[in-house]
Amino acid sequence: MARRPHDLIQVLLDEEAEFCDRDDAAIDLGQYDQPEAEAALIKVASNLDEDDDLSDSCGESLAEIWSRKHELDLEKLSTLNKVANQVAVTTLLSLRKDWAHLLALENQ
Repeated sequence: MARRPHDLIQVLLDEEAEFCDRDDAAIDLGQYDQPEAEAALIKVASNLDEDDDLSDSCGESLAEIWSRKHELDLEKLSTLNKVANQVAVTTLLSLRKDWAHLLALENQ
């Protein structure tokens, strides 16, 4: 059953929720372009104490959203923790080869 973005955001941001539920929510949020979905993913992916696997899922979902919207915000990308940033950059390079020069600037 498909869940609405609001429900997924609640699960993702609930630090008491089961890890697998939070991770599934992070992955599923990659299908939504609403600003609140992006903001929730950024919030979790910017947390330096967050689980690496969850950060990975958030980074990938953010890359999917940005690629689909044709919007690359290097400032937002720079706020992500190391794992989320690396996954987002790698995913973006595979989805948007035309952004390689911009992403190279981010990695300097």
